[in-house]
Amino acid sequence: MALVSKEWLESWPHYQQFILNRSISNHCPVILIEVFVDWGPKPFRSLDVWQKDSRFKEFVRLSWSSYKVIGGGIFIFKEKLKKLKADLKVWNK
Repeated sequence: MALVSKEWLESWPHYQQFILNRSISNHCPVILIEVFVDWGPKPFRSLDVWQKDSRFKEFVRLSWSSYKVIGGGIFIFKEKLKKLKADLKVWNK
């Protein structure tokens, strides 16, 4: 028994509907729950072992200054972090 329309389900694909048991009322409570949550990009992480490598700070400094990004302050920061994350993955290997 579908309580929401097909159109509604197509518009909100990341939700599921659950029907609870009746208690006092003659109506069944319906709960709509979001089953997919996009938390955005994964956080930037640094490994402690990188700090012990004498080349690490210089690598980060040179990499960071080489990135050319146009935009507002927080956008530039986000894009540079994204580029640094990719470069550190290669450097780590």
